Amino acid sequence: MPSSGFILGLLLLYAVIVDGVFQLRPISTIYIPSGYDSDDSPSYEIDGGAIEQSAYDNVNKLVYGAGSSFIHVVDFSNASNPIIIKKVHTPGVANDIELCGDFVAVTVSNDDPYQPGTVLIFSLYNKTDDSFQIVQNITVGSEPDMLKFTKNCRRIVVANEGEAFTSTGGNDIVNPEGSLSIITFASNDLSKSPNISNADFQKFNSRSDELEAKYVRYPYKGYISQQQDTFSQNMEPEYIAFSSDESKAYVALQENNAIAIVDMATSSVEEIVGLGIKSWKDLTLDASDKDSGINMKSWPVYSFYQPDSIIHYEINGVEYIATANEGDSITYRTDDSKWEEDKRGEKLVKESLLSENMSQTVKMYLDNKDELGRLQFSTVDGLDNDGKIETLFHYGGRSWSIFRINNNNLTMVYDSGDEIESMMALNYPDVFNGDTKPDDPSEETPEDLFDSRSDNKGPECESLAFGEIDGNKLIFVGNDRSSSIMIYKLSLEGHPTFQSIFRAGGTDETFTALLEKRNLGDLDPEDLRFIPKDESPTGSATLLVTSTVSGTLTLYEIPDVQDTNPSSTCQLQAVNLLLIVILAAISKFLTI
Repeated sequence: MPSSGFILGLLLLYAVIVDGVFQLRPISTIYIPSGYDSDDSPSYEIDGGAIEQSAYDNVNKLVYGAGSSFIHVVDFSNASNPIIIKKVHTPGVANDIELCGDFVAVTVSNDDPYQPGTVLIFSLYNKTDDSFQIVQNITVGSEPDMLKFTKNCRRIVVANEGEAFTSTGGNDIVNPEGSLSIITFASNDLSKSPNISNADFQKFNSRSDELEAKYVRYPYKGYISQQQDTFSQNMEPEYIAFSSDESKAYVALQENNAIAIVDMATSSVEEIVGLGIKSWKDLTLDASDKDSGINMKSWPVYSFYQPDSIIHYEINGVEYIATANEGDSITYRTDDSKWEEDKRGEKLVKESLLSENMSQTVKMYLDNKDELGRLQFSTVDGLDNDGKIETLFHYGGRSWSIFRINNNNLTMVYDSGDEIESMMALNYPDVFNGDTKPDDPSEETPEDLFDSRSDNKGPECESLAFGEIDGNKLIFVGNDRSSSIMIYKLSLEGHPTFQSIFRAGGTDETFTALLEKRNLGDLDPEDLRFIPKDESPTGSATLLVTSTVSGTLTLYEIPDVQDTNPSSTCQLQAVNLLLIVILAAISKFLTI
């Protein structure tokens, strides 16, 4: 009988032959220091927070990177050999960075979690005199994460996540309100004093039961706190997108499985829209990190989408929101207590947390670490009247989705289902559902961490970008744990078809060796930036990838293609799906 590796190799060969139309071609990668020694020598490390987000200056071909406690200015005018030309220390962790007009804005967390964060605004870096001048220091809310400019550069919306933390005395949980700061300038001169409005979620406290019924999550109600936490304290804004006319801002509430809609005219949150749940009864996922292989199966469980990144785009006058459904759960600690909302399936059985209404078959699955025993489930959702778990909810959609916008409603029109995980299984099986954060980077390789995140959130879809090349509308999807980037092409009706998948970097050497050889790849691609031809440093359409665990900025070119056969991408998707079915069937046969 042929070995599974041999058969898998044949399948991968065919996958390459029918690979997608639009693909990525590496141009250059630069590693960003996570810090500097006393003599100003740069230091590099894996998962050192060196860079989280980036902004691109298309006129001067500069990239501004924010991470750790630094802003780095990187010159990409020679795209094949980018160099760092300036670094600026920030007074806290720099979370996001955006550029508009003649200014760069950065969100910075306060080192004291009791204090609000800030938005720093700089004039663009001046190569002539090596100046990068700060012109504003604006106080915003707790833990500012993303910021986004309007097109005219006169307004900035800031998502203040307001994450909970342990009190100074260590005996309580402090949970600040999540909020949005809306900064408005009277002119394009951002050095002038702005008007600042605050949009919170307090008016929704009285509607918490209604919203929870629509799968807006309110997971922490003060279980180990000295007082109950409100619904609004649980809201954690993270990512922002604007409608075409910028009258609305759409804000991802990742932990809450929802999107908030902000009325820009009144600077207030108009509505919170729950994103629903995903059934895995007719889809497949690998649910275990202890089953010694790739085992994609269907299960009688659900999951919350819980998007991190969201983007807005328009096709033929119809507006859409695309979401990268990473997933997230919450854990809080005091000196005396620990509360976590998730538990493995086997613990649900051992701790008698399951409803009598749950079938014995499902309980058997949960009590088996090769099946559902290792998968993480919510202990606060899907409860019966006795507080026992009746419906099983996992975290994250392991997918990306598209929602059509209709006034204050969002209607899902597409979800990638199990395609992200299946494409990794087909194309990069050696690092399938692997981890990017080794316990011992000098000993472990990416291949050693194979399958280690199957019990968590699988590939963890993280980042998105929209781009257009010669009339072809494309969506780029960055996947954290698989460190891969996928390209989809949108039809005139807005339906996506898979094009290609790419993972950079080595897999069979230790993480430390890969860092030394500058061959880590895009570990956790946190931010994707599409750069059109007329703005690109290469003259061709490019994708700028910011990866936080590898601490890298990578530039990819997207070569032009002539897709003369409109059915080719449909055929490609059909062939790939057939390969997935064949692979699943062979895997089952070989394990009998």
